[in-house]
Order: sequence, then C-alpha cells, then structure tokens
Amino acid sequence: MKNLITVLTFLLISTVTFSQNGYCFSTSNRGDFEEVHVDDFDRVKTKTEQTNIFSFSFTDKMLVHLILRDDEVTCQYYQIVEVNEIQDNSYFINCLSGLSGSSYFYYLTVIDGEYEFYQISDTNDDDEMSGTRFTGFGEITLNTFEQEQE
Repeated sequence: MKNLITVLTFLLISTVTFSQNGYCFSTSNRGDFEEVHVDDFDRVKTKTEQTNIFSFSFTDKMLVHLILRDDEVTCQYYQIVEVNEIQDNSYFINCLSGLSGSSYFYYLTVIDGEYEFYQISDTNDDDEMSGTRFTGFGEITLNTFEQEQE
C-alpha cells in the first residue's frame, strides 16, 4: 500500500509539473541584482536594454536562449533537469548547460498574461538571492517537438 501511495504521488506531481507545455517569450530589458530577498524581487530595477528570447519546452525538456546584440546573436540550448510548479503558473526551473556543464535556475510566473522572470545565480543563508531580472515581455507562440496528445 505504501508503494502504491508513493507511485500515485509521483504521478500526480509529474502531471502537475508538466500540465503546461512550456513558455516562449522575448524580453527587452535586464538588470542584475545581488543579495535580494525573494519578497523584494519586484523592486529590482532593469537597467540594460538587451533582447533575449527564451523558449522553455517542458515536454521536450529543453530551453533555447537567444541573446540578440547589435554586433552578434548567440543561441544556446540547455537541458531542463527539473521543473517545480510552486503555484498555478509559477515555476522554479533547473537547467543544465551542455557548453559549460553549469546549472542555471530560473523563476517564472505568468498570471493573466503578465510575466515575471528571473535567473537565479546564487543564494545565501538569509534567503537572499543574486541573479538577473528580465522585463519588457513579448509572448511568442511555442510549438514543442513532442506535442501533447489531447
């Protein structure tokens, strides 16, 4: 019975975690922050104009990140290692870079079409984090490789 409960719990968590195919969006501004408490994330200012396009495909377990600069465009793929849905349409995403082998952590919330998006690079013992806040969102249609069956 205990094993059955464990399996059912795992299936429920997996279904909840991947109930959304993913998200694709562009951002036009970014701002780095250091040692900011989670409750103060919305106060982080974005200072740098830079176009980024993020395509998170939860079903394919891939992130594609494009950085568009005046003199170059960089595109990198990441493997999505884990997606945790914290609340409805609010995700903590762990990605692995094949280039550097580093892990990257993202916090994404989409409520009523309004995006909040952060890359978290470091945390400390006081629940403070460092990273980058992205703003200036434009939604892009996402077509995943492995389409969900209805």
